[in-house]
Amino acid sequence: VARLARGATIEQAQAELAALAPGATACAGNAREPLKLIAAPLRVRYVEAARNNDLIFFAIVAAVVLIACVNLTNLLLTRGLDQRREFAVRSALGANSVRLARPMIVQNSLLALAGAAAGLLFARMFLGVIRSVAALDTFRPTGMDYRVDWRVATFATLVAVAAAIVMSII
Repeated sequence: VARLARGATIEQAQAELAALAPGATACAGNAREPLKLIAAPLRVRYVEAARNNDLIFFAIVAAVVLIACVNLTNLLLTRGLDQRREFAVRSALGANSVRLARPMIVQNSLLALAGAAAGLLFARMFLGVIRSVAALDTFRPTGMDYRVDWRVATFATLVAVAAAIVMSII
């Protein structure tokens, strides 16, 4: 890790490192391959490291969300089966499909919004715990901070309502 001289470019630094590489390989002694010295901005390294960690973090979150969605789907299907008689009576009394779907959409939307709120609260608490564990600082590049803000809350709310509506219609 080095700092560029004032007015120097990455290309100039890379040319100097290429000239130094054979000598560095000779100093390394038992190197099987010639050493490759690279000049790149430190910011690029942080972005690449964060991208890999973000993909792992995304995979973990996606797995948890998938498990939660499967559990919620089972709950909604069970509730739907329990309400078959109620819907049969409403249909026999002349209720159309919109009037039958409306209570399910409201129930499922309230359930989904409550789940989204609980998930956001849990995420906020969990991120606080992650920040307090010093051993996890090596995985987070300097300057990168995960947080639950209004964009995350809006996205979670929209996904919850969309899932509730889809599950209600199905």
